Amino acid sequence: IGGDVDFPGFKPDVYSYMAHASLFAFTSRWEGLGFVLIEALAVGTPVVATDCPSGPREILADGRYGPLVPVGDDEAVAEAIMKTLDAPLPPGLLREAALPYEIERSTTAYLRAMGFEQQ
Repeated sequence: IGGDVDFPGFKPDVYSYMAHASLFAFTSRWEGLGFVLIEALAVGTPVVATDCPSGPREILADGRYGPLVPVGDDEAVAEAIMKTLDAPLPPGLLREAALPYEIERSTTAYLRAMGFEQQ
């Protein structure tokens, strides 16, 4: 995999790496939100994610923005990666998936949920 996968170590700016990646694999068993998944979508990188509790299903709109595979199913992950590499979704569509998580939208929704209306 040395020719196909890059392990650059710690980098302060991961967005340039994400933006140039062919795919982002999100293989968590559990997540609080999975913000890194949102970041990959925001730069237009195709994603494959495990359908773990708390996040990926909501972020990927039940698979509209990338395949969801069962947690622990390595064969399903590999198959989804190959299919996604062969037919990636358009970057513009992927960026659309990240829009609800923009800071202004998130802040407005949070304040509204807390009972504060924006002036």
